[in-house]
Amino acid sequence: MFIDPALAERVKTVLEINLSERHLRGGESTKQKYARRRVEKIRE
Repeated sequence: MFIDPALAERVKTVLEINLSERHLRGGESTKQKYARRRVEKIRE
């Protein structure tokens, strides 16, 4: 099996960026989750 070194380097770069930003996206998801809960509670 042949692994293209150039493609492997591009994939590595994308994965490193994703890993470095993951905590930010997780925090935003949690923020939106609780915002939805507040809106639902207000509607009750």
